[in-house]
Amino acid sequence: MKKRLLFFILGITSFSNLNQLNTVNASSYFLPGGENVAIEVKAAGLLVTGTYDLITPNGTYNPSKDNDILRGDLIYEVNDTKISSINDLPSLITDKTKDEYNLPMKLYRNHESYDKILKLIKIDKDGNLKTGLLVKDRILGIGTVSIYNTKTNSYAALGHQFVDNDFSDIVELTTGNIYDSEVVGIRKSSNGTPGEKVAQINEKKHLGTIIKNNSFGIYGQVNKLPNKKPMAIKKQEDVKIGPAEIYTVMKNKTIGKYKIKIISLKKQESIQSKGITFEIVDKDLLNMSNGIIQGMSGSTIVQDNKIVGAVTHVLVDDVKKGYGIYIEWMIQEMS
Repeated sequence: MKKRLLFFILGITSFSNLNQLNTVNASSYFLPGGENVAIEVKAAGLLVTGTYDLITPNGTYNPSKDNDILRGDLIYEVNDTKISSINDLPSLITDKTKDEYNLPMKLYRNHESYDKILKLIKIDKDGNLKTGLLVKDRILGIGTVSIYNTKTNSYAALGHQFVDNDFSDIVELTTGNIYDSEVVGIRKSSNGTPGEKVAQINEKKHLGTIIKNNSFGIYGQVNKLPNKKPMAIKKQEDVKIGPAEIYTVMKNKTIGKYKIKIISLKKQESIQSKGITFEIVDKDLLNMSNGIIQGMSGSTIVQDNKIVGAVTHVLVDDVKKGYGIYIEWMIQEMS
């Protein structure tokens, strides 16, 4: 049976060579992660999540059927003006007397730009305009911080790209914010169906910014470093098959340390995300989750009291097993 992998979050590739690898000093000290955070990544436009019918005096209008605007498109310009919110649309209309408006627009689909027509229709006596589009201008999810650099107040998290399944093929989402969050429940994994953390997001507590979102995680600056003891790192040639731990939150905001077994290691001369293969052996964690779940992505992997890597994927057909990225690759990506 073909093995299936899953990124843990609804997640600009960069490469490096062995000389760059040597710039990571194993004697350097970093703060381990494990904190559960809410992730907000912003789009450079409006992400179309669906369409609906509008009843007009001229009949029924639907932007998908009538103007070829589809779920998964990114609208980035309307009437020769860059757009970032649905609230921007009324300001683009200079003549308010009409009942319908046809505005030229540009959108991205499958990495290509297209010219379309965006129709705005007054649907009530108050003159409220409707487009027939369901849109959003940001993507929200949760993940885990992997490591902090105390010298630069920077962090690395997630271990893979933060994407939305509807939009991963048409737009690069590169900037955003991280916020406080609390794990309030767990949906357990089963083979073939990974579970997930259920978390509450507190957008009033801003923790930091996202300045990079690529194939190897999200990276940015934190407003304040957590109060914890720094740890050394292990370079990949020093990582061993055998016992290790992952740091992650399973309830509220408390970081737990859970036993895993590293079962294979891949030597890498350029940055890749699946260098470490491991299995969860901690009975408490297995009782809570039955394996790896969505939201663990980025959880710090520690061996011999040194930071080794971060969790990136679950093996869908055997949810007790997963993959991790070597921490030195994430350090290289940090600012």
